Amino acid sequence: MAHAQLVGRPVSLDSAQELLRDLLRAQDRRVTIEEIQKKVAEHFNIRMADMVSARKQRAVARPRQIAMYLAKRLTSRSLPEIGRKFGGRDHTTVMHGVKKVEELMAWRPRLCGGCGVVGTDARNLSNFKDLQASRMASEIGVSGAFLL
Repeated sequence: MAHAQLVGRPVSLDSAQELLRDLLRAQDRRVTIEEIQKKVAEHFNIRMADMVSARKQRAVARPRQIAMYLAKRLTSRSLPEIGRKFGGRDHTTVMHGVKKVEELMAWRPRLCGGCGVVGTDARNLSNFKDLQASRMASEIGVSGAFLL
């Protein structure tokens, strides 16, 4: 309304879309699994190849699990699709990685930027996990994340 009054034009669908074009475009942007993998690899100083490798050392496995967790929370991809992007892993491996990161976040709040699950009831757990995923993504530099 204020913009319409300022420029002396009536409010219309076209003028609203023009005014909000950049905001709407930013909201349509969805983060990809590849972007998550790249940012997590950079953050933890590992190679992108480690995201899909069979290496099981904690220094590689933990970042891979975090990337799987973020892929699950920040994309609409299925567990089998996520597993394929991580070197053809089974969907149960992805489930384990997601569960492991959730457990770690409950006991190590620094893992997700100071958010722990203490005091969170089951009713709010899903929203809380979205908040955790969003904070973690922000902390490692995954931008434009659109929670689904």
